[in-house]
Amino acid sequence: MTPYEPQKGKPGHMMSFDFQESSGLKIKGIVFDDAIKALDHQVAVGKVYAITKAKVQKGYGKTEAGYHSCELVFYKHSPVLFS
Repeated sequence: MTPYEPQKGKPGHMMSFDFQESSGLKIKGIVFDDAIKALDHQVAVGKVYAITKAKVQKGYGKTEAGYHSCELVFYKHSPVLFS
């Protein structure tokens, strides 16, 4: 977990995951505050997931080689389903 200071509101925490799709490209997943507790124990290396209700947004800064230019933002009630 990494502390962060939003432009508005109170300070919080964030965590990121790297997911890899079938084409080999990685997609960064960003999780904030209460969603960390909900998703931290569900996501594991080597598992296959079906992700719904995550917000897709353009990533910040320069896109790294091997990554999509977008990222997934998860919220407390973003379902992560195991395939």
